[in-house]
Amino acid sequence: MNPMNGELAGLSPNLRETLQLCCMYLVALDEQFTEVEQKWVDAKFGAGTGDQFIGWMPSMDWENCFAHIHELLGALNEADRIFMTTRSPGLFQQLMEADGITGLEQERLDHLMRFICESISNSPLPAAPLPAAPEEYAPAPNTAAQPERLNDGKTPPPNVTKLIVNGVYSSSRN
Repeated sequence: MNPMNGELAGLSPNLRETLQLCCMYLVALDEQFTEVEQKWVDAKFGAGTGDQFIGWMPSMDWENCFAHIHELLGALNEADRIFMTTRSPGLFQQLMEADGITGLEQERLDHLMRFICESISNSPLPAAPLPAAPEEYAPAPNTAAQPERLNDGKTPPPNVTKLIVNGVYSSSRN
């Protein structure tokens, strides 16, 4: 599989993984993964993805598929969540209509979309990693045991506490 040659290549890896799992669930509904569906999957996710689906389907844990989708949705960033609620319904509809859609398949697609929307609305955004502190805030080597020194070289009196509140430095006496 080459994810960089499909129409969805520009999406984040997490979003592509979520979309692929949802698509795999949808194509498995009728227990057939038709050639038309395979071509659609390859066009969207990259050449060879359809073959990869065929390899994964027999060992897929279908009983926990929605739990896995929920987990993947919870890890998406805000932009990817918006994609899942606004653009994925059209993608999934195209996939299901590629070889003709039955009433049951449409019902399951609608259920999947409700599940996606509910999962996203009930999941907090994942914590973004904190940016690294600027170098000037990094601790100097071997200073942990040394008392803080004022500019004049004297140590501060023990009853002075330094505070930073809302980014403003102040001293207070205890």
